[in-house]
Amino acid sequence: QTLAEPVTAAARETLGEPPIGMLAGYELLEVLGRGGMGIVYKARQPKLNRLVALKMILAGAHAGAQQLARFQTEARAVASLQHPNIVQIHEVGEADGQQFISLEFVDGEPLDRKLAGKPQDPRESARLVSVLARAMQVAHDQGIVHRDLKPANILIQKAGSVGHPASQRRRGESLGASMIRKATTTLDARTPHMGIPKITDFGLAKRMEEQDSNTVTGAIMGTPSYMAPEQATGKTHEIGPLADVYALGAILYEALTGRPPFAGVTALETLKQVQTQDPVAPTRLQPRLPRDLETICLKALQKEPKRRYQSAAELADDLDRYLDGEPILARTVSLWVHGVKWARRRPALASLIGVTAVASLAVLTVILWSNAELRLSNRRLEAARQRAAFNYERARKAVDELLRAVSDELEDAPQMEGTRRTLLEKALAFYQDFLKEKSADPTIRLELARTCAQVGDIYRLLGEHERGQHYYREMFRMAEELPAADRGAAAFQADLGSAGRGLALSLKATDNLPEALSAARQGLEAAQRAVALGGADRRYQQDLAQAHYVLGVILAASPAELSRAEEAYRESLRIQRELLSGSSGPRERRELARLLNNLGLLLVRTRRPADAQAAFLEARSLQRELVAQPQARPIYRRELARTCNNLAVLMQADPRRIGEAEEHYTEVQRLLEGLVRDFPAIPDYRNELGMCYANQAMLHRGLRRLDQSLQKLDDALRTQRALVEEFPAVADYRQRLGRTLISLGHCQRDRRQPLAAEAAYREAIAIHERLLHDARSPDYLSGSAVARFALARVLGEQPLLIPLDEHRLAMAGSIAAALGNLERLIDLQTAVAHQEEALRLNSANAAYRTDLANYHLALAQAELALGWHAEAAKSARRLTEVLPEDQLQAFRAAFWLARCLAVAEDDPELSPEAKAECTEAYAADAVQFLRRAFKLGYKDLPALRRAPFDVLQPRPDFKRLLEEMNEKSARVITLR
Repeated sequence: QTLAEPVTAAARETLGEPPIGMLAGYELLEVLGRGGMGIVYKARQPKLNRLVALKMILAGAHAGAQQLARFQTEARAVASLQHPNIVQIHEVGEADGQQFISLEFVDGEPLDRKLAGKPQDPRESARLVSVLARAMQVAHDQGIVHRDLKPANILIQKAGSVGHPASQRRRGESLGASMIRKATTTLDARTPHMGIPKITDFGLAKRMEEQDSNTVTGAIMGTPSYMAPEQATGKTHEIGPLADVYALGAILYEALTGRPPFAGVTALETLKQVQTQDPVAPTRLQPRLPRDLETICLKALQKEPKRRYQSAAELADDLDRYLDGEPILARTVSLWVHGVKWARRRPALASLIGVTAVASLAVLTVILWSNAELRLSNRRLEAARQRAAFNYERARKAVDELLRAVSDELEDAPQMEGTRRTLLEKALAFYQDFLKEKSADPTIRLELARTCAQVGDIYRLLGEHERGQHYYREMFRMAEELPAADRGAAAFQADLGSAGRGLALSLKATDNLPEALSAARQGLEAAQRAVALGGADRRYQQDLAQAHYVLGVILAASPAELSRAEEAYRESLRIQRELLSGSSGPRERRELARLLNNLGLLLVRTRRPADAQAAFLEARSLQRELVAQPQARPIYRRELARTCNNLAVLMQADPRRIGEAEEHYTEVQRLLEGLVRDFPAIPDYRNELGMCYANQAMLHRGLRRLDQSLQKLDDALRTQRALVEEFPAVADYRQRLGRTLISLGHCQRDRRQPLAAEAAYREAIAIHERLLHDARSPDYLSGSAVARFALARVLGEQPLLIPLDEHRLAMAGSIAAALGNLERLIDLQTAVAHQEEALRLNSANAAYRTDLANYHLALAQAELALGWHAEAAKSARRLTEVLPEDQLQAFRAAFWLARCLAVAEDDPELSPEAKAECTEAYAADAVQFLRRAFKLGYKDLPALRRAPFDVLQPRPDFKRLLEEMNEKSARVITLR
């Protein structure tokens, strides 16, 4: 029987499950849950008038030796443990061949239901796992290892009920203080707000001093997503308290991110991930998580037991330090542990990192020696200062080279995000130590200024932009205080230029475009001075090309600055081409390809498709060369795929070049499928593959190949749904899924499947509503508006497309039509509201403005269908407010105002005076908007002689307009 099916009386008898009633002095009330081996009842013990949880073996008297052994193991384990966060045992007994355990009844629900796949508050998560860890320490002190800790085996008792963890002895608390607190405290400050956690189900527990009779050597017992690696490999003799520490880390990970650290499609795949992969860094799934909490979590999840916390109490202590705002003891994991496998694949870079690390260590040793020398004799003071400065310079250069390697070579290395962050943080600590210890030494002020820029770079790479901006500005401040000779050197001007570029990109990332533009120009001026001072030095030329490129990136963010952005890109391109005429490496070619791609995108925006194609093709040629190299980096394939996608989108806009677009999409698909196959653990590759499928679906739909479009949409949805399920906290994945569902609705509408289209649109709306609950992003608002507009449209078409069945016939008539129009109206009103908010947040987006006009037009139609002519007239007038220089919108406004006039004339609720005033206003505005359309270039005179404009025929102002249009048309004919 499955849990979802009712259990028949015959099945109960077969399973040995007693019916509801009395058993051994207990009144069985209801079934709380079933597992593979046992069943748990809610029961009452009348003798003591208390509720209990009664657990027994399903097989009853037919239970095998192994089942009985596990049952007895749990009974012995729980009976020996007295702790408020472990479910307590009342009695062990047997009745009619049925063995049972009477356990404390917990009024609440399992933790997995509380979590429900959603990230929890970080401090709440820390409190929860701290409490659990202290409870498990008590078990470990009694020699008991749980071996199956997971959210489903933790019950959350409602806060305020009996059994709170006030009796726990806290870190550093004396026994006497603990006893006083237990006597006076009714609620522990460490108790999670969600309720009181209680650990249950010790069925797989074992005593550390005993041989495990329940599990044969090599057997894998437990739940894969929460198993420690030694447990996942079946090494039963190695499983001890640190396996429970790992499980606590996995529970903390799930509470912080909304998903366990490993969750494959099958149990075997999950076991393989546990054994061979590192978990995705929690901050990658939830960027705002505190770093200390991530460090604690990842330490508990170390593959090697010796690298974890060495007891559950140590884990709890570090969590309490975090909660108390104290420094934690855990440190980020050594880069050697994460990097050893990667180093084997990239020996050249590994050697570089090794050399720089050794150089840094050697230099630091020499510096310490120099500092000792300073104390020996004043006579050697100057020599020692010179050696210290020299050694600092060597150390800085070594770490500079390490930083360059980390920011460039490790930028895209699969599964190396944690290693990259570790390296960056180590470099950051190195620089900050020098800033602190050397800040008063006048001989190294130049180096201090350079170090500030390096610290700014690291914070920018770590995504901590405000901190980075502070250090960049500090460098410019310190530069003003330097002697003119130092400040005016070419090398230092190049450093200033680099800091200006870094500051500009950081400010752009925080949407501060005015200051970003100022910083980019400051960086460009410094780079130009470096070139003037340094002559033909290739490094300064490269920096100058980068300075023009960054200026172009900042300018391109403003639609009004596109022409100047193009100038900056082209100047950068000129310099880079000159540099490429000599010898060039992969880095230079990659930078050139990236520049060409950005230039191509800008040319698309300025409607020059031929020039854009030329830029994309040149970029593709360079990227294909990079991909063809031995041991090419994955980022090369990814960037080539993006260029091919840009070409495909460009070709797709030209009906004559659809075949070329298909070829480009095929190459995109091949590249991305290869990346997904080679690096299945990198979700961004799957995300881009899903986007590729969706783009191919749009192409097929445009060609009316609807079955092929539907097939590609299925591929995209399968990929995107898996990502959303695996990474529910990543908003971009949910947004992509919502967009694809809108495309599915369009395809189903074209296939004349309105119910399927409606279902797709409704799911897309639900996704966007959840996104908007988290953030009022312009993209989310616009996406919601698109989905609601599409739903309103398909609802309006359904009576034409669906045969009337009996139910529809019964509901037919004016009431049904009014209800249908009312639902459409609500969707359109929401679409307009969301699109207007999106436009307020991003007023430079021309597409938002065009879409808003279309939504107002549809809203006017829906309002007029309900007879609401005043509301429809208001919506029609908004068309010219949204796009005041568009002749089509002026004509549409006049058209629907004329329709409103006709409806108002038949409105029985208007008095004669109100009707005259209303119709006059509609007619006057309609003529005014027609005159505006005429001034903007509207020429279709015959259209104005047909309905609905026939109601305007008697008006003198309308007649004058027709005469003017007719006269202008005659003049044009005469001139020709």
